[in-house]
Amino acid sequence: MKPLCADDVMTRKVKSVRENTKIKDIIRLIRGRKFSGFPVVNAHGRAVGLISQNDVLRSLAHVLGPDAGELADGEPKRGETMVRLRAALKRTDALAPARMHQLLDRPVREIMTTAVFGCLPDTPLKSVCGTMVANRIHRVIVLDRNEKVVGLISALDLVRCFADQLGAGGPRA
Repeated sequence: MKPLCADDVMTRKVKSVRENTKIKDIIRLIRGRKFSGFPVVNAHGRAVGLISQNDVLRSLAHVLGPDAGELADGEPKRGETMVRLRAALKRTDALAPARMHQLLDRPVREIMTTAVFGCLPDTPLKSVCGTMVANRIHRVIVLDRNEKVVGLISALDLVRCFADQLGAGGPRA
């Protein structure tokens, strides 16, 4: 039996966004789809990063938080995101809405994760899982040999696949 590969579990109809897409448009995409992250491509269609709802939340928390300033000053660590966002939203700082609107008009390239963790369609799932675990990531972009996006594998895709393999598969969404 042939080992499972990225091509066997990847989501094929992937919405990519350009690096100059505004952050507010990413929020609309996240709200309007069942996906919480999107590959980011340059003008040539090559993958240059990934944007997720967590990237947006971390940036909002940073801008609205008590030490608000430019994004270049550093973003909150993982795990601090929701705590800082909740605290920021409780503040009555009159400048907070203006800072938030400034952030929402910025291009996604300013807050995206620039590391592209990708694989080819024929990459064994064992390797895909190893990449996700080693890098503590939830998505791997499936790329063709020209670095164009052909699919996306999320941690949920892998859980579904392994549940099916174990005979524990439930209804697919």
